[in-house]
Parts: sequence; structure tokens; C-alpha cells
Amino acid sequence: MKKAAAAAAVLATLLLSSAVSPTAVSGQQPWTNQQTAANNPRLHKAYVALQALKRAITEDPRNLTRGWCGPDVCAYFGVYCAAAPDGDADTDTQTVAGLDLNHGDLAGTLPEELGLLADLALLHLNSNRFAGTLPDSLPALRLLHELDVSNNRLSGGFPRHVLCLPNLRYVDLRFNRLRGPVPPALFDKPLDAVFLNDNLFDFELPESLGNSPASVLVLANLRLRGCIPRSVARMADTLNELVC
Repeated sequence: MKKAAAAAAVLATLLLSSAVSPTAVSGQQPWTNQQTAANNPRLHKAYVALQALKRAITEDPRNLTRGWCGPDVCAYFGVYCAAAPDGDADTDTQTVAGLDLNHGDLAGTLPEELGLLADLALLHLNSNRFAGTLPDSLPALRLLHELDVSNNRLSGGFPRHVLCLPNLRYVDLRFNRLRGPVPPALFDKPLDAVFLNDNLFDFELPESLGNSPASVLVLANLRLRGCIPRSVARMADTLNELVC
């Protein structure tokens, strides 16, 4: 499974399901009655979250967030809007459905206010210099489908927040400074792709490994102990790639 293809597929689904044109999702909204943080409560919450993230960024060498000003959050760089999944079709309530700041070389931390992005389906922050931990508010992102925070400077233990995200299918934590055990419950989640490689995780592969429906599971360059459990045979129908 290639990440770029997966991201494109999810965004395509969002576009088709919400009947939003590609120009609208790119930030150039063609609506007659433009929705902004000034007249849309969901976008107001997004404004609060994005401004908090902007303040938490200490270095932005490519000026990706320089234009994050004013109430029109759907026009912000890296922000993608779509119709709210539970909105009224007649009013076409807009919400922030994606945040993609990949390869931004951004430095800073991830604020708790990110939990206000309750309709977020994609959170892509790879190849930056974010430090610290994922915010405790992450479980509020109940619709999150893809989480990619790879190639950063995140530290601490395994972010158990991911176990509380019912719609998560893609999780990429590779190339960080995360350490300690990986909870066996991770392999009970309906995840399609899991990348944990190149961290400081130290654990033994649990028997629950065989419960995972993942097609891609990458566990290279970790401190794995023991042997691959026999339960891995149960993954035969779904597993395409296992790297240890």
C-alpha cells in the first residue's frame, strides 16, 4: 500500500461523498455564500485549532503558515474542506476534513487544540521537526482515517490515543524517538497499514499479532524480542508485506 495512493483515495471519497469540486477542496471555494469561521461554528473551532498550531510552530522556513490569517480557514495552505458528514444537504455545512503539512520542515509541538478538528479524516505531518508527544485530545478525532506523523522528533511512549480512534485505518509513526512497549491491543484494531519502524520500541510480538487485518506491517529497526508468533498464519488472507 502506497501512502500517496491511499491519501488520494480518501480525498477522492470525501469529494464524491460531499459533492465538493476539486477547486473547492484546494481552498478556492466557489460557494455563493462563503462559509468562514465568522459564520460557521465548525470552521470557528478549526480556526482556533489552526491558530494554536501556528503559535506552537517555532520555525517555518518555507512560510507554509504565513497565510494562516483571517477567518477563511478553507483557504489556508494545507487545509482541505468538505461538506460535514452529518450536515444538512440543503445548507452544505463546510468543515475541515484534511490537514496536510508533509515535508514542511516545521519545528514546534502539537497543541491540545488539535482535538477541535473533530471532522478531520486526514492528518499528515510527516517530514517535519515536531517534538514532544501527540496531544491528549487526539481521541476527539473520531473520524480520523489516516494519521501520518512519521519522520519527526516525537518522543515518549507509544501513543495509546490511536487505540481510541474507531475509523483509523492507516497509522505511520516511523522515524521518531518513541520508546517502550507496543500495546498488544494495536493488533486487534482494524488497521490496513501500520508503520512503527525506526523507533526505540522494545517489545515481544504478542499472540494477538494474528488478529490484525493489516495488508502492510513494518516493524524494522526496533528492539524486538522473541520469535514471530504462530498466529501470524491467520493473516494469510490479508497480509501483503511484513517487515521485521
